[in-house]
Amino acid sequence: MHHRDNTPCEIQAERVAAAFEDWLREDGEKLIATVDTLGGTEDAAIARSVVASVAQGADALDHLVELRRLRDLIADYVGGSLPAVYREGDRIVECDQDAPHVLDAQICANALNRGIEALQVLKGAMIRRDGEGGQA
Repeated sequence: MHHRDNTPCEIQAERVAAAFEDWLREDGEKLIATVDTLGGTEDAAIARSVVASVAQGADALDHLVELRRLRDLIADYVGGSLPAVYREGDRIVECDQDAPHVLDAQICANALNRGIEALQVLKGAMIRRDGEGGQA
């Protein structure tokens, strides 16, 4: 059996991924509220499911597809081409870039970007290890 030590990049990715999972456990409600504001109940249900799963001990890597969807939703409104908005019932209302929920969306976007980047590094490392005959 071939064993390969983690590279410094992989070690850093493990640290960032662990911090991201901690963030999901501690501030997951902020993500859920942000996604609910921007995407509505269907996207909020996805966020709620991911947050609950990670809180129960699942690996965030198991939710990479959902996390990318949530990141893309938020990215459209944070630093993207669309204005900062919030939902008032069935209406979408443009708002001030410094509004608290816009700042929360920016925090979520940053956390998701860093977390997903780290998870992708770890996923790539597992694929390389599997290809080399080592353990993932």
